[in-house]
Amino acid sequence: MARKLILHAGDPAHRPPDVHALAATLADIGLIATPLPGLLAAWYAGDAFLSHVIFLGCSPQVEFEPGDPQQAEAGHFCHVRYQRQDAGPVFRSSAGRLQPRCPGCRGRLEQWQELVRDWPSDHEATVPCAGCGRTLQAPELDWRQCAGFGRWFLEIWNIHPHEAVPTEALITRLEQVAGTPVRYFYE
Repeated sequence: MARKLILHAGDPAHRPPDVHALAATLADIGLIATPLPGLLAAWYAGDAFLSHVIFLGCSPQVEFEPGDPQQAEAGHFCHVRYQRQDAGPVFRSSAGRLQPRCPGCRGRLEQWQELVRDWPSDHEATVPCAGCGRTLQAPELDWRQCAGFGRWFLEIWNIHPHEAVPTEALITRLEQVAGTPVRYFYE
């Protein structure tokens, strides 16, 4: 399974930016290069990719070209893809155990599964925090960079959780082209 760093709108209902405007901005700053063959809204990493995605740790192994056809098919190399959800906002999360917290008191929320299950049909559904009593909607929870909600997602492939972070400059440019605050998580 390919791991990803995913940037998305802070407001889950925010309309997706135009793919051409987004691609032009990302190419202008050097995050993306040429389109990947056979895929829509997918690009090779650009010359300034490493100026916009900061890898943490001693010596990361960053592959910008697939080594073989299987690696290319599985997406196991650094590249960028843009996913739109025109039907409406969706919830996406990393595999594994999610433990969202209240953004106010930092208490764990045990009822989050029900809230997320009901969210696609009821975006106004809430759950009370047992710690502070604050009433919260699913996108307001602190998902600890393991989940996100939205109608568009900019995926940076072959990034393991917490292995790399987007720079403030990248987030700022995305906010400018999208017209909304941008968040990120790992999947």
